[in-house]
Amino acid sequence: NNIELVNSSLNYLKSFTNNNYNSTTQSPIFNAVQAVITSVLGFWSLYAGNYFTFLVGSGGKIADVYGNPPPSTIINNCSSKEVGNLYCGMDTTTYDKMKKLAEDLQAAQTNSTTKGNNLCALSGCTTTDSTSNPPSSTVNNALNLAQQLMDLIASTKTGMVWKNIVISGVSKEPGAITSAGYPTQYAVFNNIK
Repeated sequence: NNIELVNSSLNYLKSFTNNNYNSTTQSPIFNAVQAVITSVLGFWSLYAGNYFTFLVGSGGKIADVYGNPPPSTIINNCSSKEVGNLYCGMDTTTYDKMKKLAEDLQAAQTNSTTKGNNLCALSGCTTTDSTSNPPSSTVNNALNLAQQLMDLIASTKTGMVWKNIVISGVSKEPGAITSAGYPTQYAVFNNIK
């Protein structure tokens, strides 16, 4: 009787381990990684989406990058009682590094050809001669990119002007965030990092 129970338990455990290691659909660990990457990319979209929450420039010149807000929105809204000397400007070189990390992370998650999943199972990526564009990004690589992006955002200490974030049905509602502060001051950043 006990040997049957042990064998049954071992079979369940092997199945669970196999699913976690080899599957991209039945692995809670893989799904958690996907959720983290999606959260990091979601924060990036808030921080530097179609309309930045900061101003990009170098050497006293405003950079010609898509999404750079008019300087007046930063000048008028980049102030905070909670943060002394809040700075809502970002050097172009730093922004370019962040943007590249975000683009690489997006590419790690989504196959550019098929628009499907590009992350391999925890067991790794399989090599194939097929032209079917199988997933080609390792979980480890994707998590490293996500960590680098979040660390760079945190260490850059560029303030966010929340008034620059416009989300239909949210932005003008009572209780919407209208302050300006560093990303590390907000739960939406800290809960991801």
